[in-house]
Amino acid sequence: IIGDSFFTSRRLCVALQEKFGHEYFGALKTNHSGTPKIQVGEIMKDWPGGGYLVLVCEELRLFFVGYKYNYRKNVCFFLGTWNSGSTVPGEPYYAKWPDKYGNLLQRPVQRPDVIGQYFDKSNIIDVGNGLRQNELALERHWLTYNPWFRIDCTVLGICVTDAYLAAKYQAPTIAGFDTMSIRDYAMHTVYDLWNYKHSAQPRSMIRSTSDAVEVILPVEAEGSPMRSSGTSLEYIMEEHPICYTAQRTGSARDGKGQLVRRMCQMRADGCKGQITTECGHRKCKRKQNSALNKWGTTQGTFICTNHSCKMKHWKAILEEHEDIDT
Repeated sequence: IIGDSFFTSRRLCVALQEKFGHEYFGALKTNHSGTPKIQVGEIMKDWPGGGYLVLVCEELRLFFVGYKYNYRKNVCFFLGTWNSGSTVPGEPYYAKWPDKYGNLLQRPVQRPDVIGQYFDKSNIIDVGNGLRQNELALERHWLTYNPWFRIDCTVLGICVTDAYLAAKYQAPTIAGFDTMSIRDYAMHTVYDLWNYKHSAQPRSMIRSTSDAVEVILPVEAEGSPMRSSGTSLEYIMEEHPICYTAQRTGSARDGKGQLVRRMCQMRADGCKGQITTECGHRKCKRKQNSALNKWGTTQGTFICTNHSCKMKHWKAILEEHEDIDT
């Protein structure tokens, strides 16, 4: 188990080891009662970068690490159980800085292997918080002075973020989770929950294909499956995902140029203007650009990630399908 300074303490390490048999390693700051944090900090205050000091407590089967990655920075402290990791030098930390000409320089700074593994995984919580606070941002969308409603927004955001990350981890290619933003995932989730009709019989079975999501409905009497006509808004949303364009600037070499930037063709309320996203459906990719993009690429349907613009595009496609059906 890896934890940050909010959880790490001597009592926690002992309890996890004795009661549950788990190993634990984490950063130590304020909960330093019963540890030599103050004494080690005084000893190491003038140590160079890359120096570290390890102390062990055989009675409690714990070890304490003081580590300094920079001469001018404060000492970092860590506490772990006996078998939580190795303190031999592992993957180094690379210090980077510009020289007087602006060139980026770097040098390796040694660190214990267990600390290297800690920093490799310790930002997982920060990634989840960044998705919830900056991208989903329910608290910014629903401004309120009611503290209880604010807590509800936070809890709801945590649930959506956890479900989104779990879906990307468990089945990244199903329904395009690997390229779907958390806002798009939230929109699809709300749509499914709002329109779901409870039934004793399964509604459909969704299988991923190379180009799109195919919906297989119950079998007819003849024995052949009935395929969706594609006239439902949900089906259109699955068939026409909004994703980053694969088209790059004319100066690109070996596919390393910048993504082309074009004006959104929907221009609905809240439109983001110049963007690098387009409809991923093969028919939309073959369409000629409108006058908004007459100076750019000749093909593609560029649409921003604004919800109103996406809905305008999807409803236009739905109307085309309905006209064909009639």
